[in-house]
Amino acid sequence: MKGCAFLNSCDLYIGLAPIQFTNDQARIYWVLSFMKGDCTACFTDQTMQLAQQTRSLPWATWAEFRIELIHNSCLKNEVQMACMDLETSKYHQGSHSVDEYIDKFCELVDCTEYTEGTNIVLKFQHGLSPIIQDYIACLTYGQPSNDIPKDWYDAVILCNENHIANSAFQSTLQSTRTTAITGGGAHHNPITGVTKPVHSAPAHVMVVVGELIPTPPLKSCCHSGAGVRRQGLLVCTHLHRGLPEI
Repeated sequence: MKGCAFLNSCDLYIGLAPIQFTNDQARIYWVLSFMKGDCTACFTDQTMQLAQQTRSLPWATWAEFRIELIHNSCLKNEVQMACMDLETSKYHQGSHSVDEYIDKFCELVDCTEYTEGTNIVLKFQHGLSPIIQDYIACLTYGQPSNDIPKDWYDAVILCNENHIANSAFQSTLQSTRTTAITGGGAHHNPITGVTKPVHSAPAHVMVVVGELIPTPPLKSCCHSGAGVRRQGLLVCTHLHRGLPEI
């Protein structure tokens, strides 16, 4: 989109320094002086030849020149390519970030000079990541207008920030849960008053954190009869290895 970017830069400079240009003719001559590429140079040569013959430029205003430059020079190819991109899935977000997608989409819209708000919003929705689309669809307040693209851009940026924050929170929460299950911290015995570090239990042992419940007299669950009763619990010595002492 070099051609569109060039025109936008010209518009920006002319808007910032209007006193440097006495009229639209001066603006047009100034822009032509920068058009020296393979394609644009041909357009400039034809324009200057015509100006010498008629002693004036063929455009009375800057707006007329801008339209002519877009539709009758190599910039026309860029407009056609942008239109084709918006009619295919080439512009879709895919693996790009939300900011990258919005910037690219706005660039295509500016180049094609689409003005139909509803059509722009529809194409923008169509190219969005399904995850962000679901976030927008679940909004119960502040639904963006279907004919104002700016509302959609702002809503998508906000939903994306919420999605990133929620993902980070869930990741931290999952890490905390994993640490609690696999070990870490200390175990306090309310009976003996002793606090000892908790070690990771073997994979075949389930550790239940809770209140000690006295058990009735039971037979050892080990075939070898190696059962040991401690504080009202029957503990198999085969499974006791690796558990915290109580």
